[in-house]
Amino acid sequence: MAEQKQQRVLLKLLLLGDSGTGKTSLVVRLVDDQFSLSTKSTIGADFLNKEFEIQPSTGSAVPVNAQIWDTAGKASLSGLGTQFYRGTDAFGIVVTPDNLDTVRQHYNKIRDETGSDAHIFFIVNKTDVPSQLTQNEIINEIKRQLPQDDKNPSILFCSAKDNTNVEKAFRAMAVGALEYSNRAGQQN
Repeated sequence: MAEQKQQRVLLKLLLLGDSGTGKTSLVVRLVDDQFSLSTKSTIGADFLNKEFEIQPSTGSAVPVNAQIWDTAGKASLSGLGTQFYRGTDAFGIVVTPDNLDTVRQHYNKIRDETGSDAHIFFIVNKTDVPSQLTQNEIINEIKRQLPQDDKNPSILFCSAKDNTNVEKAFRAMAVGALEYSNRAGQQN
C-alpha cells in the first residue's frame, strides 16, 4: 500500500515594523538566500512563498507553505496594514537593537485590529550591527512596552545580512502559528 503524502499547511505570516528595520531583507534572505545593502523600501505590501517542514512540539513533521507578507514601514502607509491582517496566522514585529521605540505602537495596532487572538513574535534584526544594548536589555525593553498580561513574548534575534537565525525565526513563527491554531481549534 502506497504511503499517503501529507498535505501542506498554508500559513500566512505578516511582518510589520518601522521603515529600515530589514523586513524585506529578512524575507529575501529566507526565500532567495540573498542580501543587498541597497534594498528598496516596500510600497504597500508584497509577499513571497517559502515551503519547508516544521516540527511541532507534539506530533510529526508538517509540510508548510509559508506565505510571508512584507508591509511598508512608512508611517504614512500604515493604514494599508489593516486589510492585510485578516487571515494572518502569526505576526512578526521587526525591530532593531537601536530601534525599539515603536514596539507598543505596532503591538497595539495588531491587538486593535485582531483582538486577543493574534500570535505575535518580535524579531530583532540587524544583530550583526554593534549595539549599546545587551540582548537582555533588549528583551526587557520589549517587555516593558507590553501590557502586564503579556509579559512572556516570543522574541527572536537574527541578522538578514549575515544570515544568522533567519530561517530559525520563520520556522519558530510557523510552529507557533500552527500550535496556536491547533489550540484554538480544540477549544471550539
